[in-house]
Amino acid sequence: MAAPHNRSEPVLDATSTALGDVADRLEAVAPGYLERVRQATARLAVRARPAGAGGGGHGASDGEALHPAGGGGSGDTGAGAARLALLSVEDAATIDVDVPVASRQRGARPLKAGVKRLVGWYVSYLGQQVTVLGQSVTRLGAVLVERTEELDARTEALGADVARLAERVERLEHPFR
Repeated sequence: MAAPHNRSEPVLDATSTALGDVADRLEAVAPGYLERVRQATARLAVRARPAGAGGGGHGASDGEALHPAGGGGSGDTGAGAARLALLSVEDAATIDVDVPVASRQRGARPLKAGVKRLVGWYVSYLGQQVTVLGQSVTRLGAVLVERTEELDARTEALGADVARLAERVERLEHPFR
């Protein structure tokens, strides 16, 4: 049997609280968080499309395949997929080291605040190191994507040149065909 609700904060009840009220409360508690979630969701969203149109089948209903919102399916290895992957790394590159101390349990808030003060310097140091690593990986990824795009363009141009030269050689070797 569940214990009665003794907390000073109201419990969110989906049946009695409108989503707008929940969004307003979240914005008051964590300004900007909901917008960042919406942006990341839009960028990384997975939508179903008909089977045979590319993409994997994980979680798709019969006759559908899943693909990232920004483009291609599992067969897409072009710059679009690389840029989406790079954005995903960029989203995860920053580590938030500001540990929350809020608690609904009596006495837990001061305990959490004390632990935060005791190990905060260490968590900050680790968080900064991981953030720098993530940013470095993101920069490396951006350079590699740009270089890949340059090489793809050059390869395409060289392919066209080879086709023209092959046609020319054919005409020179067989002038009366």
